[in-house]
Amino acid sequence: MVFDSIMCGRFAQIRHSEKYAKRFGLKASDNLDLDVIPANYNTDIGNPALIAGQDQVLTKSTFGFSPGWAEKQMYLFNARSEGDFNPANDSQYAGPMGIFDKPSFRQAMKTQRAVVPVDYFLEGPEKEKLKKPFLIHRKDEEPFLIAGIWSLWEDKTNGEKKHTFSILTTAQNELLAKVGHHRSPLVLPDHLAKIWLDPNAGKEALSQLMIPFDDQDFEAYPIDPKAGKRNTTANPNNDPSLMIPVGPVFSVL
Repeated sequence: MVFDSIMCGRFAQIRHSEKYAKRFGLKASDNLDLDVIPANYNTDIGNPALIAGQDQVLTKSTFGFSPGWAEKQMYLFNARSEGDFNPANDSQYAGPMGIFDKPSFRQAMKTQRAVVPVDYFLEGPEKEKLKKPFLIHRKDEEPFLIAGIWSLWEDKTNGEKKHTFSILTTAQNELLAKVGHHRSPLVLPDHLAKIWLDPNAGKEALSQLMIPFDDQDFEAYPIDPKAGKRNTTANPNNDPSLMIPVGPVFSVL
């Protein structure tokens, strides 16, 4: 696997697809095999998850983006909004968004944008990463949307086609700064998600969405370090008890 190291890349989807569909005005696919997407409290790279593309239909996809032209599956789980710009991860950055010109992502940014409904995400300090995990969620415990992109990748060895996706990241906001991490997923306010999914939205409109999210309605708390271990089919790590606070809850005042 080829992993991007910008962010630790864990989140949760613990509700039925119809609940996400109703909450965000999306559509639950009649062809979705729900038996293979049980509640996942610790969605990891390579796990299946629900996303909705520009048709606004929830679809099963594998977490870890592989461009259609890639010879091998790449598992790019984060797509940096600024691309190669903003190396200092300045939260006040207002320059161009380099993701539009990245070979791995530029086609997806044109026609394959998606939203990922999540109940929370996990993050850790820049150095310790998920050895010291924190859970970040809405204070009202409602789900929220993260901006993503998807791709249909074909395994040239057997012709198998795989639907894959990545989540976009931005610089930290104040809450992520308290956690100690320099990046953040691109959380979309509900009323702006339709712009992200609009096939006619241009670079300027999309770029205006690529900013650190408003953290006033969010909070964070430390959880069991065991939650940071990989969650794979061979070695599951999906126990909801690992997500219980082991320290004080904090937010931005």
